[in-house]
Amino acid sequence: MSELAETLLPCPFCGEQAEIFKKKSSEGQKMVGYGLYRYGVRCTANLQCGGSNENATSKRNAIEGWNTRAPVAAPVVSREDAINAHTEMIFMDHTSEVIGWFNKHRKTIRILLEAAAKETTT
Repeated sequence: MSELAETLLPCPFCGEQAEIFKKKSSEGQKMVGYGLYRYGVRCTANLQCGGSNENATSKRNAIEGWNTRAPVAAPVVSREDAINAHTEMIFMDHTSEVIGWFNKHRKTIRILLEAAAKETTT
């Protein structure tokens, strides 16, 4: 591994390793100073993350751009808390549907309950 590659920080989005890549410059990019190739750094998680920077004029510029991005932050909540919050949100969504259905059929429900009450008292 080259000295440049050793200086790459992990992906700021998912924490996976990063790699340097180069692409052939388009004619328009050559006109604005990119030269034959442009460089970038991307997350090795590929489609799972998608973190990348590109359009640097050199490997060194690509690495510096990548490494000056925000570092990976600690999660604000635990995974368990996030799952619980998501479950509660789903429950609340369904609860509002049930309440909506109940309000829509309130009159019918009341008639059925009154009829059932009369049958039990007789």
